[in-house]
Amino acid sequence: MCGPKFCSMELTQQVRDYASEHGLSAEDAVRAGLHEKAAEFAAKGREIYVKPQ
Repeated sequence: MCGPKFCSMELTQQVRDYASEHGLSAEDAVRAGLHEKAAEFAAKGREIYVKPQ
């Protein structure tokens, strides 16, 4: 299931690369990535629709 802005195979490889770089299992890498994105979302004001700058 791939498209111009989404490719499940690419995302899977990115998770594997992140896990390898950080010495994590794939499952722990997903958790760490979700934690990072949650912090980024909170830092940007927790707004789903953000006005372009």
